[in-house]
Amino acid sequence: MENQAQKQFLVLGEQHKAGPFGTVKGLRTNPTVVPDESVNPRLAKILEKVAVRNELIVALANANVKEMLEMWNMTAYGYNDVFDEPSMGWSRYAHTMTIWVFNSGFFYIRPTLPSIELLDCVAARLSREKSWDQAGFNEELVDPSHPGYDGLHASRRTMDFYKFMNSKVLFKTVRKDAKLSKLMPVTV
Repeated sequence: MENQAQKQFLVLGEQHKAGPFGTVKGLRTNPTVVPDESVNPRLAKILEKVAVRNELIVALANANVKEMLEMWNMTAYGYNDVFDEPSMGWSRYAHTMTIWVFNSGFFYIRPTLPSIELLDCVAARLSREKSWDQAGFNEELVDPSHPGYDGLHASRRTMDFYKFMNSKVLFKTVRKDAKLSKLMPVTV
């Protein structure tokens, strides 16, 4: 019964291949993409060896991430950002749910057309302008559709930061809390 709907879709539904770099356009559904080894045979051989059930966890980093990571522990699951405007009377508080940014240094990505389209857009952006990879990734991920631009429609989730923790969570929080010290993270 596990993954039965996905298996049925792959058997009965139209299967999709990604295509050359920069040409992928996402569907409004997220079926798994059938691998096409002809696009990059060298990478296909590497992925065949390391991928578990055709899945990968990817990590990228550079020296510019310290401040962002500090803000990310506080905001990974979002927070209620409240603006107070007393002159508005009874409706003086404007609440918004804010998520600071997603860490593109460590993420899990499913092999779907919107995911591939997202990575193509980020790669193209970083190749044509001097931009911080974290900012470019997040702007491409969350930029909504508007006149003249059809958004990417990539879905996103936040991993449990106690299982996929950074060193700050480990050393400043988990290590000092007897209950949390029993955690078994997937990675640090």
